[in-house]
Amino acid sequence: DMTDDGGGQVTQPSEGTQLLQFSQRYQQGVGPDRVHMPVYVGLGNHDLDQNGPPQHVDWYRREMRDYVEINHRAGVFFKPPVPATSYDVDTDCYSWDWGGLHLVQTHRFAGDAGHGAVSSLPWLEQDLATYAADRRPVILYQHYGWDVFSTERWNAAKSTFDDDGTGPPHWWSEADRQALLAALKGYNVVGIFHGHQHETPMIYRRDGLDLF
Repeated sequence: DMTDDGGGQVTQPSEGTQLLQFSQRYQQGVGPDRVHMPVYVGLGNHDLDQNGPPQHVDWYRREMRDYVEINHRAGVFFKPPVPATSYDVDTDCYSWDWGGLHLVQTHRFAGDAGHGAVSSLPWLEQDLATYAADRRPVILYQHYGWDVFSTERWNAAKSTFDDDGTGPPHWWSEADRQALLAALKGYNVVGIFHGHQHETPMIYRRDGLDLF
């Protein structure tokens, strides 16, 4: 997550102040109030789950996605501060290269169709075919992981989501994970870095993938 107020913790009109704070702090520059390396941003559930009023239901999501685009999508006359190698305007997912390493940002997860989002799986498949068919190492960044919090489901007996639940998934489903695995099959994916789980640092392995 880049912000917390996009998850409904802060009500209008105060929503959006954390994006301003983020933009002021996490920009490459000189001095103690700037970071001294390029910043590649990714969106999580707190950035994308918040609905606005009926006439502007997507306003917060649009603000967050616009920030990603302004920072990473090159135009004919505009060079972004941190340009991506490939940028998908339909999903705001993007990729870049660092030496011989190919890195991909898919926000919540590739295939996310929540809140009217367009699935990025077709773009991811094309991106990998274009830039990683030579078996170069690939790192994927997304918000949800394979940990018990990310994979929890509705537990009707306890009226909550937990790792014992058998009902609908809270964040992303087994079908979502299998679709992602199918898109990654055959490529040299050396790691997936995810967020969402705040309390516990994790290094683990699932479905043949190293996760961090």
